[in-house]
Amino acid sequence: MSFFKLLLFHLLLSHALLPVLSYYFTGTKLLSFPPYPQFLSQGYEIGDLYSTDDCFLDDATSWSATRIISGSTIYSNCGGTYILGGYDVLGSLSSPYQAGDYFSRTYTGLSSTHTMIYFTFSMWQLDSWNGSPDYFQVAIDGVTITGWNTFSYGSMTAAQKVQVCGLSGSSYPDVTDTRTFGRVAHTGTSLTFKMISQCDQDSTNESLGFRELTIYVVETPTTTGATQAFCRLPSVISLGTTWQCSCSEGQYLDSTSTCVTCDSSCSSCFGAGSNQCYECADNYSFDGTECVACSSHCTACSGTGSDECYECESGYLLYYNQCVLSSACISPLYIDGCDDTSCESPCDEDEYIYNNGTCADYCIFPLQTGVILDTLLCIYPCASNEYLYWDGVCESSCDSPLTTRNQAAEVYCDYGCASTGEYLYWDGSCSTECNSPLEPVT
Repeated sequence: MSFFKLLLFHLLLSHALLPVLSYYFTGTKLLSFPPYPQFLSQGYEIGDLYSTDDCFLDDATSWSATRIISGSTIYSNCGGTYILGGYDVLGSLSSPYQAGDYFSRTYTGLSSTHTMIYFTFSMWQLDSWNGSPDYFQVAIDGVTITGWNTFSYGSMTAAQKVQVCGLSGSSYPDVTDTRTFGRVAHTGTSLTFKMISQCDQDSTNESLGFRELTIYVVETPTTTGATQAFCRLPSVISLGTTWQCSCSEGQYLDSTSTCVTCDSSCSSCFGAGSNQCYECADNYSFDGTECVACSSHCTACSGTGSDECYECESGYLLYYNQCVLSSACISPLYIDGCDDTSCESPCDEDEYIYNNGTCADYCIFPLQTGVILDTLLCIYPCASNEYLYWDGVCESSCDSPLTTRNQAAEVYCDYGCASTGEYLYWDGSCSTECNSPLEPVT
């Protein structure tokens, strides 16, 4: 390279003069819906307490309880499954124990035109529930629904007395993961859900817990006759006909008292249509009236569009509410989220990511712009054995009087003088004058 090129008029910006970014992204910006807890923007569907790993702990922090036993947390692990509540959680170890104590959470942003709520959850009943007076209640705002007063552990067979996570060494049974369904009339843009214990002993003797709560906000219900309904699926414990659902999950009882398979859009239902689902099947979403199909590769969504996903099938990750191939999530993007289900960017959607991880709303020349998925990048364009010059050219050497500068894995060849008003001399010095017999080169 000639000396005259080295003296190229310094109005060309030197990379040495690029501004130092004074802000760094210090935390993860979640760019997509987390799987749970989740409230979809349409105001029609709530899903909570679904996480299967330590992310459940984050879900649980949004809930409150009237009283928690000293030294306990609001959640527990029952045989490898996290539940809200459980053994040694709710109430007090001294009288009054737990009757009337409850867990609660308030949801806002519901559709203002709905008239009914459909809900499902999975119930855990641990230890010495013995029929009356032990039972639970669900309260949705001003409506309280009394749940079954379960079973008498004394009348159970030895095979039925399975111990999972309750009082260690006891003969008391734990009845776990009982799917429960209900409907209740409701209006208003907010909803408070309460799970109320009416057990008459402390929660080291008998306790309740629950998880996988789904609430559908229904604008056009197909049933308006009963203001409330409540049942549980058959299990090892027979409850008779008072509280037990007539059919297994995925079925409903028709007019001939026959159990019939639900519509393919429903995982549980109380009738034949896609508008009679207690809960939508995978790859479907509730739109306020019925369960509608999600776009390709979405297992859960807030609508039918490809950018309305909040959970993806195996082999795909959630990225800006879209499901993308896991192999497409490459650096500087990274896999994160509960259960490693999302592809995240450290920057906002309209910002450029620099190689050092900083974010800016511009990409400064001579760096070049690029894109991974929809994420904007500001890229060093040269090979590992090349220098990047201020004019965007990559060269194998950086000749004097230019100076080299290393920045992480990037190597620059810089013009050492001020960008305007100074000349660069062959010895690396800078001057505002170019003295005779030298001549300025532009």
